[in-house]
Amino acid sequence: MNGNRGNGRDAAYRVVGRDRQLAELRAVLEPGDRGPTACVVYGPAGIGKTTLWREGLAEVSDRGYRLLTCRPAESEAGLSFAGLRDLLDGVPEEVLAGLHEPQRHAIEVALLRRDPDEPPLKPLAVAVALLRIVRALAVDAPVVLAADDAQWLDPATSQAIEYVARRLGPEPVCLLATVRSDREPVSPFGLAQALPPDRIIRIGLGGLSLGALHSLIHTRTDLTLSRPVLRRVEQASGGNPFFALEIAHALVQSGGQAGAGEPLPLPDKVSDLLVGRIQRLPAEAREVLDVVAALARPTVDLVVAALGEQVGLDGLDRAERDGVVEVDGNQVRLVHPLFGAAARTSQVSLRRLHARLADLVDNAEERAWHLALSSENRDEQVADALEAGAAEAQSRGALTSAAQLWELAALRTLAGDTTRYAPRMAAAGRALFRAGDTRRAWSLLDKAASQLPAGPDHARVLLELSHVVFHEGATQQAVGLCKQASAEAPESRLMQIEAGLRQTWYGTHDLADEQRAIKATLQLLTDEDADADPDLAACVWLTAVDVSFFTGQGIDRDLLERGRKVLNPGSTSWAGTWAMMTWRSLAKHLADPVDARAGYADEFAANVGDEVATGTSLMHLAEIDCWLGDWQRASHEARQSMEIMQQSGSRRWRGFVLYAHGLILAHLGELDAAQAAADEGLTLASEFDDPWVTALHLVVLGFVAICRDDASEADRQLSRADEIMQAAGVGEPARHRFHGDQVEAVVASGDLDRAAGLVDRLERRVAIAPYPWLVAVTARSGAILAMAQGDLDAASVAFGKALAVHATLPMPFERARTLLWQGRLLRRRKEKLQARVVLADAEKIFADLGAPVWAERAAAELRRLGLQRGSVGELTPTEERVARLVAGGLTNKEVAAAAFVTVKTVEANLSRIYRKLGIHSRRELMTYAPLVGTTPDASAGLSP
Repeated sequence: MNGNRGNGRDAAYRVVGRDRQLAELRAVLEPGDRGPTACVVYGPAGIGKTTLWREGLAEVSDRGYRLLTCRPAESEAGLSFAGLRDLLDGVPEEVLAGLHEPQRHAIEVALLRRDPDEPPLKPLAVAVALLRIVRALAVDAPVVLAADDAQWLDPATSQAIEYVARRLGPEPVCLLATVRSDREPVSPFGLAQALPPDRIIRIGLGGLSLGALHSLIHTRTDLTLSRPVLRRVEQASGGNPFFALEIAHALVQSGGQAGAGEPLPLPDKVSDLLVGRIQRLPAEAREVLDVVAALARPTVDLVVAALGEQVGLDGLDRAERDGVVEVDGNQVRLVHPLFGAAARTSQVSLRRLHARLADLVDNAEERAWHLALSSENRDEQVADALEAGAAEAQSRGALTSAAQLWELAALRTLAGDTTRYAPRMAAAGRALFRAGDTRRAWSLLDKAASQLPAGPDHARVLLELSHVVFHEGATQQAVGLCKQASAEAPESRLMQIEAGLRQTWYGTHDLADEQRAIKATLQLLTDEDADADPDLAACVWLTAVDVSFFTGQGIDRDLLERGRKVLNPGSTSWAGTWAMMTWRSLAKHLADPVDARAGYADEFAANVGDEVATGTSLMHLAEIDCWLGDWQRASHEARQSMEIMQQSGSRRWRGFVLYAHGLILAHLGELDAAQAAADEGLTLASEFDDPWVTALHLVVLGFVAICRDDASEADRQLSRADEIMQAAGVGEPARHRFHGDQVEAVVASGDLDRAAGLVDRLERRVAIAPYPWLVAVTARSGAILAMAQGDLDAASVAFGKALAVHATLPMPFERARTLLWQGRLLRRRKEKLQARVVLADAEKIFADLGAPVWAERAAAELRRLGLQRGSVGELTPTEERVARLVAGGLTNKEVAAAAFVTVKTVEANLSRIYRKLGIHSRRELMTYAPLVGTTPDASAGLSP
């Protein structure tokens, strides 16, 4: 690679025959107010992708654009952050200095400028830093982030670019990539998912025309071919400019022309021209070509170190003069990747070369790759080097590369050495899981487990495997693995505690078994354990509180307080992380939703780089934002989470995210889409026989039916959810919040006895755990039932209690629903004016939230009042003053005296007020007292 170098114009690389494609590229590079754009140039090898790429970059460089470029080679595809080093080459130091310390640390570790600290970098820590760099550069000028031959870009850099692409906002940034492909490829960096279709241009390159080939060959070789010969070159090369030039070079070697009837100097395959050209090079030039092709980052110094000074320098000079390598300062690269493939060095020689290069490179990861390529045999020295390379890659957050090296280390381990094979294979599985590849992680951990006998080491791998299996949705299998691990390590109390905790976490299909597991785990935990490992103690105590709460036993305040006291938000241990997750789950349901959201936002920031954890945090944020009424943000979070879970293969968690997505869609009135999301979620849940996720999607379907005013269907779906949760032992409504909807549906269906039983159950729950949401929904449910039973006074009191709680709870949709019901009650009590005030408030909240179904429902209730639509805000200032004085209890005569006007003037104003407000008496006007004020203001008079 030569990074940001070599992007200027050069006569040797002048674009020929690509006017239309160059115009398309110029258009996508043109800055505008549409935000980020992308261009993918694709075609077969030698078709001219790099030439077009270079020309586009040269033009925008002249206009002051900031260029971040890389040109990866096949030899560096497995070397973590190789591409990033070139992308950031030339970025001003002040930009890097402006990063927050965690981001600057991540970049410096990734670029090998700083030693990694413990714990290892999270994989997206570098991506976050790259995003900040791109945004900082885009403040002053448009930015082009460009990769030539993107198919060879190392996974760590590719993932970082994908992260940037998905999170750019209005910044003027263009992502430009070339990809070797005979047909339109899958967009690199996830561009198709990151950007709208109208912001992505794909440019496919085909063969050049006859005229363009003539111009190209003449420009590059000074040959002027006759038209018949040129036509034969076109046919032989398929218009591929690289192959056409190779044919031209062969013609030069044979004398410059081919007469009529004489064959062109072509082998059977055009690509064999390259082999012939390489074979004609002097031996020292061929050796240089071998070294350059084998190195991830070839330099003059490395070539000389590998071949000796005379052979190395002479070979470089000849290879450069013959146009197969480029030398830029100390950097060396192939003129075209096909030259490396054409070298055709024997496998024996190539392995010897890699062994020699392994002793020369100073990077543990690069050395590991060379050693791996130096032999296919099991070799403990090679395995150790691969393990060291894996550890370095993992410390820099390059989990995919680390996993590859861990797996290779296991495969190079001596046969029968299971004590080293299994930990290496397990490490590969762990790295892949954190990178988001759960399916492959399961496979590798299973391989590791299969090589170990029963005992503590095998138990450890089983526990790691259980976590992956759980995320794949196989909860019962995950619990079985935990039980097996516990049985295999009877002498290790701490491992049994961990197994018990994991069993409790994973056993959502059987809460009775969860209760037994956490009870046994509590008994195992000693005071010494708590002192030695407070993270473990916090996890055990808070998990016990969580299980007690959701099984309907209330909140164990003592254990809750003990767990909170030793919580460590900065902990990186598995127990500390789980303790914080459990605490946030409890706070989500028991505390202020705004505070709960802040906790998950912190978790999201801390989890950057752990795909599964990031997706989980986004799912919780989406649900909370739905409660808080920020539905656009909730929708964005849900979509992000679904994307992550889809890519990671975490099918069970995708089921959870589909629930949040469907719930948000239903609130927004997109009922068909909400139903489709719930149906998909039910299909996923049925694959794993997961009652927890099944019930969540039935909740969405029930709410959709409520929105459609289909009480019978709502009752059917929500009763199914209720039955499932009762069978599972879930006694607390907090997680599956369908109970208020269920009461509404059952009341609407006319089964008041069953509705009374449901309300009674809610009231018992409130007595055990009176958190705000439950208190408000229970009071509203009781009021709805009382209305149906004809006890309007009791309903009024209950609605008042619910609204008092809503005043402290920032959940506007729930408050508006209660107001809607209260308005219905007031209408039944013939208090139409007050009903109008309440229903208008509900309608406004629904409309502001973007809930058209519910806004129309409130509007329909307003129409049923039969009153003229009006409000105090429609009165003139004079009329408003009269209304205020009358509402304050003054007679017409007193109003006239106080305001220094005649009684007839007061009466005329009152007539207009009554007409505008749709009322008929002073008593009805009193209803508006809270809105118009009731304090007589004689000094104001009635003047406008």
